Amino acid sequence: MNIGGVQARTFFLGILAMLVAAPSCSSSAAPDGGATGAPDSGATSAPDSGAPGAVDASPDAAPADAPVASDAGVAVDAGTDAAPATVQFTANVTELSRISAIAPPGSPNTREIKPHSYFFVSGTAAISVYAPAQATLEQMAFYREQNINQYLLVFRVSPTVTFRVDHVYNPIAAIVSAGPLNPSDTTMTSPPSSAVAIAAGGSIGTTTALAWDFGVYDTTVTNTFANQSRYVSNFMDNALHGVCPYNYFSSALKPGYEAKFGTATGTVFAGTACGNASRDVPGALAGMWFIDGTAGGVYPSTFGIAKDSDGTVRVAGLSNMVLVATGTDPANVTTDVCYGANDQYAYFRMASATKVDVVSASGICPSTFPQTGFQTYVR
Repeated sequence: MNIGGVQARTFFLGILAMLVAAPSCSSSAAPDGGATGAPDSGATSAPDSGAPGAVDASPDAAPADAPVASDAGVAVDAGTDAAPATVQFTANVTELSRISAIAPPGSPNTREIKPHSYFFVSGTAAISVYAPAQATLEQMAFYREQNINQYLLVFRVSPTVTFRVDHVYNPIAAIVSAGPLNPSDTTMTSPPSSAVAIAAGGSIGTTTALAWDFGVYDTTVTNTFANQSRYVSNFMDNALHGVCPYNYFSSALKPGYEAKFGTATGTVFAGTACGNASRDVPGALAGMWFIDGTAGGVYPSTFGIAKDSDGTVRVAGLSNMVLVATGTDPANVTTDVCYGANDQYAYFRMASATKVDVVSASGICPSTFPQTGFQTYVR
């Protein structure tokens, strides 16, 4: 099961309409509930869609500030998801001067907690995408989203480490030749038809997406979830092994990315941490939730909820939207809480440590949890 691969993706256009948050309507929280680190999810998903724009016809032309090889022998800085010393990114993955903000892994968007990061791009001109280390194309998807043909590309760096970039509009000719002739309507990946190897700092292509994905997955790292068996037994490798990509950059390059960390809506915010794909807090509301039976409409098969770095609460998936509201940190909620914004609310009632009842509807938060019409989710 890949929770991010085949779904409607209106991430950035959708959230821009929801940025004005209204206070939560009611809440009851347990003290000292701390949220876990933010994670990555599915390598075959295309979570956000970039705005159309002119595509650079010559993707191999690299600006001066882009692929900078450096510090090849310096160990990666230690951290929560610190990279093994045997794997290091020695070149920039894009033109960093063109990136206005980076949302690290762990943001709730399009029905899940994302295992990858987002680059928010400044300006509308095509921006270059590079290989941060010597890599071989392992999986790819050529698909059409919001009337734009684009690529999701997965590269192998070592036996245990891969990286993915998504919403690449104009890849190099070798990648185009290795892919299908016609775009799909899904982001399901498959192996390329011919080998494509790219050196560190080598061009992958360009994109004019206003935001695009960059994720790293390391099978030597296993993230912890409230219900670990769900992730181990359902082919959710990207959530299990999604890590903070920026711990893999050399000590010379890493600070440049960290200085741009910010919110899921693309604003640099001091103190934003980089995490992984798990925001689950056992016994509390924060993290991923699932319907194991029939789902659809207002209540999709999954939703994710967590606090953003600016203190707002993001509810991703219910009513086919991302609700951004103020209120109690979901990591501290063990009874009930209602979040409301823009004439929409999501009311949660913790039925047990592993079960939550949910009502999502238009209007303002009710004074009490509705006794009918709710949907139950589980860990």
